[in-house]
Amino acid sequence: MEQISIEFGASDQIKEGEDFATSITRSIEIGKKLGITNGFDVQMIPYDGVSETVLGSYLRSRKSVVPSMDMVTSAVRAANQLGSPYKVALNQGISHEGELDLFDTRYKEDLRVLDMLAEESARSGITNIVVVCRDEVLRLIRGYFPGIHVSASAIRYAAPGTPNQHIRKYTEDLKKFDSVVPIPQHTNPAILGPNQKNASKFIVFPFLTCGQTNLEICQKHYRAVDAQGWNPSPFRDDFLCTNGSSLFERHSDFRELVAMGVDSFKISRAEGTILKEGVSKILGRFQRAKRQIKNPRITHMMEFLKKTI
Repeated sequence: MEQISIEFGASDQIKEGEDFATSITRSIEIGKKLGITNGFDVQMIPYDGVSETVLGSYLRSRKSVVPSMDMVTSAVRAANQLGSPYKVALNQGISHEGELDLFDTRYKEDLRVLDMLAEESARSGITNIVVVCRDEVLRLIRGYFPGIHVSASAIRYAAPGTPNQHIRKYTEDLKKFDSVVPIPQHTNPAILGPNQKNASKFIVFPFLTCGQTNLEICQKHYRAVDAQGWNPSPFRDDFLCTNGSSLFERHSDFRELVAMGVDSFKISRAEGTILKEGVSKILGRFQRAKRQIKNPRITHMMEFLKKTI
C-alpha cells in the first residue's frame, strides 16, 4: 500500500470530556481507517506546541489551546503506541534579535520537551519530530538530541525575496532539515520544482487560501504573533491573507507536485477543517492526481471539457 502522511492540529480534536491522549488515539485511528478504505497506508501525525515552553507556547489560531507538558507527554506515548510520530512546535523566535542562548534557564522547559521526545523515541522506536524556525534550535537538536527528526517551519520562508532567492533557501534547508514546510504561496512547481529530487521532504498545506503576495506582510504578521500572541496581530484580518486559491483549487499545481513525489500534507488549525473531512479530501484528491498522472488522456479530456462548457 502506498504511504501518505497527514499532519493535524492535536488540540483541535479534543471533544468535551475527553482527555488529550484519548483524543490523539481517536484522531489517528480515524485517519488510518480512511486510508485503508481508500487503499493507502496513512501516517497521521499530531502536532502542537507546549504551554510551558518559550518557543512553543503561543496560540496558533483564534480557537486553539496550547497543551501542557503533561498532556503532550501522554499524547506522544499514545501516538507512538499506534506507530505514529508526534510533532512538537518549537518554532517561535522570529521576533528575537541576535543569537538565542538555549542554555539560558528561560529555555529549561524547551530542553525538557526535547529530552522527553528523545526518550520516547528511544523507548518506542518511533522517530518523533520538532518543527523549528531558528537555526540555533536546529543545531542544538543535531548536537544533543540526534534521535529527533527536525522539520523547517513555514515561518522561515515568510520573507521578501526573488523567486531564485526563495528556491536557494529551500535548497539549503533541504540539506539541513529532515523535512520542510513551504509557505502556502510557494506551493507551486515554479518554486518547489527545482528541488524535485527531494520532493518527498516537502510537507504542503492543501487547504490554506492565502493570497498575500507581499511576503513582507507575512513576516510582519509572524513577528507580531511571536511577540504578542495571535489576537493582537494587526495583520490577521488582511483581505489578501484569507482570500486566495488553495493548492486544491490549483489542480494542475497539485497534480505536478504529486508527480514530483510530494506525499505529505498538513491540515492547518487556522482553516477550521474537520479532521475526517480533511483527510477524506486529501486522499480523494491524491488518488485522482495519481490516476491523471498515470493516464494523461484523462487530464487532457477534463481540460477540454472545462474550455467547452
